[in-house]
Amino acid sequence: MYVAKKDDGKTYVYIRNGKTYVSTLSLQATSVLTIYMPDGTLLTNASVVINGETLITDSLGKIYVEGEKNTNASFDIVYNEMYMATVEVSYGEDASVHLVQMHLLTVTATDFTYSEKFTITTNINGVSYIGSLSVYLAPDTSVTVTAQDTSSDADWIYMTYVKLDGTNTKKGRYTFTMDTSHDITFTNGSSSYVGSGT
Repeated sequence: MYVAKKDDGKTYVYIRNGKTYVSTLSLQATSVLTIYMPDGTLLTNASVVINGETLITDSLGKIYVEGEKNTNASFDIVYNEMYMATVEVSYGEDASVHLVQMHLLTVTATDFTYSEKFTITTNINGVSYIGSLSVYLAPDTSVTVTAQDTSSDADWIYMTYVKLDGTNTKKGRYTFTMDTSHDITFTNGSSSYVGSGT
């Protein structure tokens, strides 16, 4: 029986009862992920979440992950909710990971006049969210916020406009790009009577 040598990258086999076996030790490989902050400094001795599992970087900013040698793996890395990155490696290969600072989007779908008459929808990357929302997004993510009159009263039309960081866009549907953190609120709604009665 042969034990795999760690450094030579070869797979060893052994014979037992006339059958050939691959040493399972030789199939495992470790990848070292070195994690950097957006400014280029190492993220040392810090708690990060990788694919849902909490791990700690060492004093050199390194995390060690193990899997089947030469198998591709993708890792989603999150630090402190607002720094994220995704990296793909083959087990046995190392990678440098540079975190990207995420931006906080806050949508407050209440607390404006006639808010109960509207459905507030936020569309992010083709996925729609209804109501208030607080989420971290990558830079350059496109966001569309829509305030739609969904009241059942056919005699009245209700209007409100999207406010981006306190500034009235004068639009009920507004698209923008995440270049920093943004707060979305709405102007006080107005109503117009369109019924035929008195």
